[in-house]
Amino acid sequence: MEGGCYFRSEDEFDVIDVYELFAFYNRCFFEGVLASTTVEWSDKMTLCAGSCSNPYPGSCVIKLSGPLLKFRSAN
Repeated sequence: MEGGCYFRSEDEFDVIDVYELFAFYNRCFFEGVLASTTVEWSDKMTLCAGSCSNPYPGSCVIKLSGPLLKFRSAN
């Protein structure tokens, strides 16, 4: 893949930035078609890690739980 599609942290214990990882997947695996996707954090979402909705055709909103995901492991 052009542009060297690899994602590696300098330190195995670094917490990976979800936005950077999303942009990486969009560029390397989805050829940029996820540009109309929005990623949001929700402090109110506590019973699940996230949700996905399509408010209008051609769009996608991914909501991630801040409280649950801030304790995720890097592995």
